[in-house]
Amino acid sequence: MAFALEGQLGREAELRRGATASLAGVTRFLRARLAQQLQLKRVPALSFTFVGVTEPGRQAVETDGASGGDLCPE
Repeated sequence: MAFALEGQLGREAELRRGATASLAGVTRFLRARLAQQLQLKRVPALSFTFVGVTEPGRQAVETDGASGGDLCPE
């Protein structure tokens, strides 16, 4: 799964390290929840790919022409 962060452009390496460590820490939990919700005995491995940092408040640019949106709309 690709992800981007919102933050100061000069802090890209620091933001990437923090986010990567956090996502690595929750991967086991996310896989367990997916297995439970989808009633699967085997769940594919999850991987997260950092794609960059964007300035706060700036609109993300779609690269594949698909319409994006919130993964968890309220």
